[in-house]
Amino acid sequence: MLPYKRNKTLFGETFIALLQKEHCVDVPVYGLSMFPFYLPGDIVRVEKAHPDNLKKGNVIVFTNNNQLVAHRLLKYDAENGTVLAKGDGLIGKDRLLREQNVHAVVIRHYRKGKEKVFINRKAIKRFIASASPFMGRFTFYAARVWNKFFSPSGFHSK
Repeated sequence: MLPYKRNKTLFGETFIALLQKEHCVDVPVYGLSMFPFYLPGDIVRVEKAHPDNLKKGNVIVFTNNNQLVAHRLLKYDAENGTVLAKGDGLIGKDRLLREQNVHAVVIRHYRKGKEKVFINRKAIKRFIASASPFMGRFTFYAARVWNKFFSPSGFHSK
């Protein structure tokens, strides 16, 4: 196994183990799937996902193809144990996920050391979740422009 893959696997296992012990975990944001609300280099604090914190608009962390992904929760069906999520900066929604694949919920968001309180307000999160399916195409292309011309020199998405 390549060192990169081994480190990624170890991180995922450690991340889930810490959540199982009810620890909060601070994780850096990578990629542009949550653009413009979450940017590469931002830090998010997450806590273990429970049915009572799986609310429309919350950003959840789930496993998709053995990779941890953070996207906005659009719909939670407790009866069927399924969730529907979407990256704010993506055009399409994720496939329907099983509730047990959801590991964490974002509870804090920091950019350059300062907490972004506004984005974590309940009404704002619900509004973004409702608007996300309509603004996905715009944010997808805006993220590419931002990455090419305005992103910090250390970040380049693949």
